Amino acid sequence: MSIERITDLCRAFAAARQDVAQEVATVQALIDAIKAKYAPEIATRTAAMAAVYDELHAVIEAEPALFAKRKTLVLFGIKVGFVKGRGRMIWKKSEQVVAAIKRLLPEQQAVLIQTKEVPVKAALNALPAADLRRIGVTIEDAGDQVVIAPQDGDLDKMVAALLGDPATGDDAAPSEEAA
Repeated sequence: MSIERITDLCRAFAAARQDVAQEVATVQALIDAIKAKYAPEIATRTAAMAAVYDELHAVIEAEPALFAKRKTLVLFGIKVGFVKGRGRMIWKKSEQVVAAIKRLLPEQQAVLIQTKEVPVKAALNALPAADLRRIGVTIEDAGDQVVIAPQDGDLDKMVAALLGDPATGDDAAPSEEAA
């Protein structure tokens, strides 16, 4: 094995990447053309949909009595009505809430107050290796590793967006669960 063999393989790899880049550029140009063609009409229709949504919201909000028995209805595939809001807890200062829990609910403090002690990686990075060993921290995978890093990383992102991650076999198309 010689540097010439590595040079030849890098040349072949760069050429293969260039072929992929050309195909991706073609696909991206088609996507951009389709977007440019249909975006104005989609924007118009989206604005019309938003106007109908706002009107529907106002009508439902003005007529809560229509939903006294059944809180919701499904009409034409659209669920309308009223649902119980999730609500959200807010407080100004965590320290005040913690102090109040300790004072007023001491028996529940272990459940209501989170205490978390964990090593600080950034600070540990500053320690010498001898100190890290003394406290039981080891460093893995710090030796030399093969690197093949094309300097045009955008191509890999574009291919992953189009095809998914070829290394993992993940598909770029959303699954039915995600949709």
